[in-house]
Amino acid sequence: MSATPKEENSSSSSDVEVTNAELGLAENHFSFPEGHFGLSTVEELEMAIDHCKQIILEAQEMSDRRKSLVRKLVNLRLKLQEVKEVPETLPEDIHMVLGHYLEKKQVDRPKAKRFCEKCGGNIWGVLTAWYECQQCSYSCHVKCLVFLNRVCASVKVKENPSFITNICPEVGLSVQNYRCTECRTLILHPNFSGMSCFGNTFNTEANYAEPRLCDYNGLYYCTLCHWNCMAVIPARVLHNWDFEPQKVSRSSKEFLQLMKRKAVLNVQAINPMLFSYVEELVLVKVK
Repeated sequence: MSATPKEENSSSSSDVEVTNAELGLAENHFSFPEGHFGLSTVEELEMAIDHCKQIILEAQEMSDRRKSLVRKLVNLRLKLQEVKEVPETLPEDIHMVLGHYLEKKQVDRPKAKRFCEKCGGNIWGVLTAWYECQQCSYSCHVKCLVFLNRVCASVKVKENPSFITNICPEVGLSVQNYRCTECRTLILHPNFSGMSCFGNTFNTEANYAEPRLCDYNGLYYCTLCHWNCMAVIPARVLHNWDFEPQKVSRSSKEFLQLMKRKAVLNVQAINPMLFSYVEELVLVKVK
């Protein structure tokens, strides 16, 4: 006798509850204060991960229970990674600004040129100190610390750990009111110089900055917020299997860098046909 949909849903829900119980975790485990089980959060998660691995090996292959356990293991590992990324206590020499954990760096001889991400000027490491974010590597002068306007990429990763899956979803300068997405500086293409509309000539002198398109989010930035950094675009890989790096803004570059180890894309749901054309994907496909 076949089970009704209601009974199947009930069975599936029961499997998840058993999994949590066997791991020593309740559904709202992460809402408990640290040390709820007499251990630190990291220790609790590491023990739960080890226990989950053992139960997976004991579960029947290709069963719903095993799939549920694998999903639970992925979630536990992601949570452990997030906990380890955030320092438990903030040292005295660390400044927290807009989610950045900015550590003061002392005078040294840098291996490569370093630039301030606020004003765009050189950071002369042999002459003066500067600040660098422990989370996203954002760098700035000491004098620029109080003027930061870019939220740390790690904050965005925690709030919304997902990729844009449309290829360069450009909206146009008019939607942005001809201003940089990040710092709101006026931006306008140089080829507008000298053009007129109804007798009024466009002013494209020093008040305007050159717009640069970010291939990841389709938004325009000024030259201070977009350094023509190159990055592989997840959407291009998903839809075209294209790994050619494209120009992205600094904020997008930092976000993509932090997200590259996050298991958040379901290729089967977004582009199932990709498995028919890329042999390597068939080998890692979960049936």
